[in-house]
Amino acid sequence: MALRHAIGDTLEIGHGVWLAELSPDDVRRIGEGQFSVGGRSVVGVSGAVYIRETRMLSIDPGSAIVLNIGESKEVCFVELLDENKLITKSEIVDGADKKPLGDVDKRDSRIG
Repeated sequence: MALRHAIGDTLEIGHGVWLAELSPDDVRRIGEGQFSVGGRSVVGVSGAVYIRETRMLSIDPGSAIVLNIGESKEVCFVELLDENKLITKSEIVDGADKKPLGDVDKRDSRIG
């Protein structure tokens, strides 16, 4: 059996996107942060398992990458890949600089 992190009281806000409350120190236990900007922490995951009935998110620490460590307890977990394809943290980091970010739709009201 592989070691996994279990995050309780997690809210699914969309397909492959979850919100939870963890202290910044608890987020650091998942991994080193790439950035430390703003209030919200962001963690990219591959192969997360979410149980709606218990609101429990289970992640593999080997494929989680902490993208940002914010100042608040709000953490956004984002599934980075298709559900059927698992990758390692090093594959996520190595591939990050190889893909263009794409255009942002300035009409989106959530973008300042």
